[in-house]
Amino acid sequence: MASVDTHVLIIGAGMSGLGLAVQLLRHGYTNSFELIEKESDVGGTWLVNQYPGTGCDVASHFYSYSFELNPDWSQKFSLRSEIQAYFRGVAEKYGIVPHVRFQSTVESARWVEESQYWEVTIKNWKTKETYVRRAKIVVSGVGSLSIPRKCEIPGADDFKGHLFHSAKWDSSFDWKDKDVVVLGNGCSATQFVPIMAKDTRKLTQFARQAQFLAERPNPIYSTAFKSLMRYVPFAMRLYRLKLYADMERDFAGFDVESGGKIRKQLKEENERYVKRMAPERYWDSVIPTHEIGCKRKVMDTDYLTTLHRDDMELISDDSVTEITESGVRCKSGREVKADAIVRATGFEVFRMLFPMQIVGQNGVTLNEHWDTHHQGSAQAYFGTCVPGFPNFFTLMGPNTVTGHLSVIYTVECQINFVLRLVGPILKSMQNPGRGLMASRQIVEAVDVKAEVAAQHSTWLQAKLNKLVWSSGCTSWALDPKTGVNIAMYPEYQFMFWFRSVFIPSTDFSYDVLDKKGGKHTVRTLNQPIPQNAVKANKQYYDAITAQVSAVSKDLQGLNAWRYNRQITGGCQEWTEAACFQHYLETASLLSHDDAAQKLKELDPNGPGIRLSPEDWVLGVYDMTGELMRFAITAMATSGELPSIKSPSSSKAMDVDNAAKRQQRNVLTDMRGLRAALEGLDTGFGPFAKDASMKMRVMQTSVEKVEKALYGLIVRGAERPKGWMPEVEGGGGSAVEVEG
Repeated sequence: MASVDTHVLIIGAGMSGLGLAVQLLRHGYTNSFELIEKESDVGGTWLVNQYPGTGCDVASHFYSYSFELNPDWSQKFSLRSEIQAYFRGVAEKYGIVPHVRFQSTVESARWVEESQYWEVTIKNWKTKETYVRRAKIVVSGVGSLSIPRKCEIPGADDFKGHLFHSAKWDSSFDWKDKDVVVLGNGCSATQFVPIMAKDTRKLTQFARQAQFLAERPNPIYSTAFKSLMRYVPFAMRLYRLKLYADMERDFAGFDVESGGKIRKQLKEENERYVKRMAPERYWDSVIPTHEIGCKRKVMDTDYLTTLHRDDMELISDDSVTEITESGVRCKSGREVKADAIVRATGFEVFRMLFPMQIVGQNGVTLNEHWDTHHQGSAQAYFGTCVPGFPNFFTLMGPNTVTGHLSVIYTVECQINFVLRLVGPILKSMQNPGRGLMASRQIVEAVDVKAEVAAQHSTWLQAKLNKLVWSSGCTSWALDPKTGVNIAMYPEYQFMFWFRSVFIPSTDFSYDVLDKKGGKHTVRTLNQPIPQNAVKANKQYYDAITAQVSAVSKDLQGLNAWRYNRQITGGCQEWTEAACFQHYLETASLLSHDDAAQKLKELDPNGPGIRLSPEDWVLGVYDMTGELMRFAITAMATSGELPSIKSPSSSKAMDVDNAAKRQQRNVLTDMRGLRAALEGLDTGFGPFAKDASMKMRVMQTSVEKVEKALYGLIVRGAERPKGWMPEVEGGGGSAVEVEG
């Protein structure tokens, strides 16, 4: 393993990067990490956005880390200063600040294949120095709302007054008794317009599309409530759970077909609220006609009541086409005078990771990959991994945004996901040359499989096409060039959590170095079935076949019926062995007809032993026990769950080609077999009784493999430090997956 300057390099010290850094320390993965932050402090968007009234539209008790609950929030929806203080406090508590390189930006990151690390070029804007850091793992935490959208209206350079984006607020501007033009009516504008309008001479706001403005009661928390949160066990957890449930419920209305009734009800409630609060002359401007949910709802922070002011004007039926020296000119020809123009026009969400240049395998840049495979639209597996970019991860990447929940919840799920993937790599980097660690295989890199990432993108877009974001409204989530939704996640957020915990290990490849220095790729928990297992069972199958063949001639005619009860156990035993051997060789189940024919052929001179459908079914029940013992033994000795490949090829154990085909593992087949047998109608009588007994045993067998796999993946962190078994002689390498 080549030496590096740091194990993990994190781009950004906002809520994403800070959360990852804390979890690296809390779970003991590594203390060798660096955060590259362009600003002078941690906090990200809550440090940068300083417009009047900056606040959060998610309740503070849920807009906070699950590992660092805060009982002292002053109100339900906190303002910027309190949220920024929270993140700064987290950074200080866990000792993150010394790991941060402030006032620095990442210009590029290049994957060095021969050394298996990232070469990251960084610029320090304070010293103007440019330098390179070598990192084993790079994680981007810059998010999609970090770069304000540029002003593309002609004449901007000619304007004589103050012109700025709300995310880059000009604190030198005093708007008292001034004429101000505001472009945009999203969350930011809705927060600062009511504050500015109190002191401006005239405030004119231009809006393209109406927002769903929701009522937002914002109670101040009492001392008693704070004490309840602090001292009563689980009180904060239960309160967070309630907040989560209230927000998660909104997703039910996002489905175009099934959510129609919910959206209609919410739209009617919204319309009643707006008509109650806003002047009638603006109803058409503030009551949207598009589907509710298509845009994230905007919390009303006294915005609607501000529209009653005589010195406030909202324009939605005209647009700004030019910026002049003294104001703006509209499409209608009207000119509006302005001392300042404030742009609340959003961010560069379609230029993911801009302006950084990320270069992966074979010199392919991230943008080139997206151009080649996704028509230029950013796509990533779980919004986190892109094939061809090993050990590189994005937090708040493509399709991770929700229209209803907390971004911190999403980020924490992604952090858990990333740590599970990089756990084996970080473990390998801890004293690889001493004691037991010297005999371990060194995990160098992890990468998502290209075909899996492509399937994931197809699944995402198919799901999104059924949701409100594709219903025709103008949405920042849709790439204007391709129409692809690159922002939203198409499921409930509890499913996002579920996918972050139960990761299909077959979707990833690990590059490892064995103790002799040889490099090869393993597919964790999905290794091909070992040839020695096939050979060992073949010996048992041949032995029992020989025994059945020896007595076959004596069990014909009347004897077949006379000794039917005595030979049924033997038929089931033979079926168990035959089906298991057939599975190992062909990756399929031996049917009753084929099994019966094989049994008949054991007596070439006679009709052979008859295999009843009942004996075949009971033998298949027993085979699940063989599958269980096989799977458990494999996991215990190699740390991997065996897989089989598609039966499309006759060479079932073609290891070299297995990775190129769709694979499934033994547990998948056991579950399928369980489902089929559970749905079998066994009727009544002795067979039903036998089937019922074997059913319970079969279900237990499947559960044992599930529990073993759970222990291998989820409970991996509880194993003794340095645990990583090896299998000599080509059985594949065992890779520990952290829990």
